[in-house]
Amino acid sequence: MDHFFQQQLLQGDVFCYENCPVNQSAFVPYICRPWGTGSEVGVGSSSMEVHPTNMNKRMIELLKRSFTVKTETQEPDSKRCYQHMMSERLRRQKERNGYLALHSVLPHDTKKDKNSIMLMAAKQIQELEMYKEMLKIRNDEIEERLAASGIGNVESTQIRIEVANPTSRVDPMIDVLKCLKNLGSKTRSIRSQFSDKELVAVMEIETKIEAAELENAVKRTLARN
Repeated sequence: MDHFFQQQLLQGDVFCYENCPVNQSAFVPYICRPWGTGSEVGVGSSSMEVHPTNMNKRMIELLKRSFTVKTETQEPDSKRCYQHMMSERLRRQKERNGYLALHSVLPHDTKKDKNSIMLMAAKQIQELEMYKEMLKIRNDEIEERLAASGIGNVESTQIRIEVANPTSRVDPMIDVLKCLKNLGSKTRSIRSQFSDKELVAVMEIETKIEAAELENAVKRTLARN
């Protein structure tokens, strides 16, 4: 055995084992390197500690830019929402006024909710359409009867009545109406003006008699009174 170790020592193949200390910690020493001296940032270097003022300024500028952009984007949205809200409010007000106006022409027992108003309005329209057809049929029947009896040849004419210094505005008109009735004429309308000095009336009359003859008959009636 000693001879083996002597040969190994002479040949230089001697293994020397030393007990080296082993680092059991995961931390590395803190190294403070100057800012911007190299492309790599050392472990533990802090820009906040080196340039705290510049970093604060950058954060303030970033917050200002973000707040400005956010305000510019929110203002048009809020304005658009306000306009939409006002338009919707006006539309609802017009719709409500329309329903109220429609409800005012419906029967009094109609409820005020929209559904009841629409149902009653539809019912009234159907009834009016039915009445229209009935009146049209009746009008056609009357026209046929008038054409068959010859009354359809009745003409309309106007006569003017003037009474000076009238004591009453009723008595002359009553006398004229009686005269027209005796002549078989029918009065459609009367327009009159009355004062202390004169009574003037324009009468529209349906008659088969000529206008001049009818007017002379009315004048004679007024002269007798």
